[in-house]
Amino acid sequence: MIRRALRGASPLRAAEEGRLSMGLRWILAVVALVTALGCLIPVTAQEEPPAVPGELLPTGVHITPTAAEGAIFQPLNPDLPSNSEFLAGQAVTSAVSPDGNTLLILTSGYNRNNAPTGRRILEESNEYVFVYDISGDAPVKRQVLQVPNTFNGIAWHPNGQEFYVAGGMNDNVHAFVLLGGLWSAAGTPISLGHTTG
Repeated sequence: MIRRALRGASPLRAAEEGRLSMGLRWILAVVALVTALGCLIPVTAQEEPPAVPGELLPTGVHITPTAAEGAIFQPLNPDLPSNSEFLAGQAVTSAVSPDGNTLLILTSGYNRNNAPTGRRILEESNEYVFVYDISGDAPVKRQVLQVPNTFNGIAWHPNGQEFYVAGGMNDNVHAFVLLGGLWSAAGTPISLGHTTG
């Protein structure tokens, strides 16, 4: 019957005239569907946009216009006894402890305060290391350490019980150690002894 239906006519003409069997009609329909699907342009699923690579900064880190998923912004209040409303600026770098539980945020810039007379208020004019506990769901500020001057440099000792801060224009390195659950300066800053530059 199929041979008779196709003899002397194209399959489309035979189909139009109703001379094809139901089985052959289904086969032609499937072939047409597969052919049509092969012509479709593939569309990718709506996924997260690809990560923005960002711009490389002189400090070796990348900066992007987007925030990491779940990121929160908090003001950096160093809790100065004489100026409780002061917020530190110029948070320039951060470092996570080797165990992943502590975050250090370093400021470096011009966190200086002057009296109405224009005289510098020394106890309110420093840079800061903010120490956050990041072991839970939200960061918790645990401590703020003062450093007279800094410039981007902060690094952990592999033991996680010490970290170091570059002293900027003072040409030194400040060492901090964990004692009894609190961070404190480990002696006087280490002088780098540069005579130029």
